[in-house]
Amino acid sequence: PQIPGLDDRQHYIDNCASSNPSVQQAVISQAHKASQDGITATPTLVIKDKHSRRSITLQGAPDGNVLLSAIDWLAAGSVAGGDKLALRF
Repeated sequence: PQIPGLDDRQHYIDNCASSNPSVQQAVISQAHKASQDGITATPTLVIKDKHSRRSITLQGAPDGNVLLSAIDWLAAGSVAGGDKLALRF
């Protein structure tokens, strides 16, 4: 994928990813884990509260206000059982 702002340096990343077995394995492993977790789009951000076990998944490109709201939602209280919320933008 094209990374904004890299312009003529994009080929360095592409070459590394295509010729380096450890990079290929890392990408495959991350894609497999994402699939298991139900992540189907990029970008996707998962914010987790390890104390309450609550999490929120943001698919798309959320702005700063959305990120702050997500963090506020997680900080709003400890709910047992691990609440999960998924939002798409």
